Amino acid sequence: MIAHLNPTVTADDYVDLPATMRDAQRWLVWRSEPKPDPTKKPAKVPYYVDGVRRHGELDTPADQARLATFNEALCALQGGGYTGLGFALGPDGTGQCWQGIDLDDVPNRPALQLLVDDLPGYTENSPSGAGTHAIGYGRPFDNLGSNGSGIEAYAAARFFTVTAAGAGLHDPACLADFVKQRLQPLHTPVQLLGSAERPDSEFYETVPPEVVTELRS
Repeated sequence: MIAHLNPTVTADDYVDLPATMRDAQRWLVWRSEPKPDPTKKPAKVPYYVDGVRRHGELDTPADQARLATFNEALCALQGGGYTGLGFALGPDGTGQCWQGIDLDDVPNRPALQLLVDDLPGYTENSPSGAGTHAIGYGRPFDNLGSNGSGIEAYAAARFFTVTAAGAGLHDPACLADFVKQRLQPLHTPVQLLGSAERPDSEFYETVPPEVVTELRS
C-alpha cells in the first residue's frame, strides 16, 4: 500500500503547544489500526519516526534514544501513513517525568465535566473530541489504568496522542497531587464488603465500656 502524503499538516496546527513540550525530545507518530474484534474501537498504535512500531520494554535508554524531536515527528506525519503526533510520557533521566491525565467520554460523565476546568498543566481535546488530555511534568506517581471509570493517569510507559485542539494555554505542571487527591478516589471503585465489615469503619474507634457507662450517666 502506498502511503499518501499529508502536506495539509503544518507546524501552525500545533502553534498552541507549550515550548517545553515542543523542545522535548519525546515525540512519536501514531496510526489508527483496527482491532481483531470489529466491534472494538481502532487502536492508537505508536511508532518511532523511522517507521518501527514502539513496543516491548519502554522508558529504557534504548527506547528514549529513539524518541524524536517535534520537527522530526512532524515531517514523518507529513510524509503520510500516520494519523497524528504522539508524545512519550515517563522519566527523562532527571528524577522527574512527563505525565498525562486522560478523561474519556466527558460529555456523558457529569463527574468528569466538573474536573475538566480544574485540570492543571497543558490541556487539549482528544482525537475523538469527546475526551480531554492534560500533560504535565513533575514527580512520579502510580499509574491509574483503564477500568471503566473514564479516568486514566500515567507517569510511565505510555504515550499520549497530541492534537493541540481546544488547547488550554498553560505550561506543563506537576499532576501528581491532582491525581492523588482528585482522581484516585473517583478511579477506585468501592469494594463490596462482607456483612461483618463496615465500609466506613475508618471513621469509628472502639470506646471502652467504662467510658460508655460514664457517658450514659
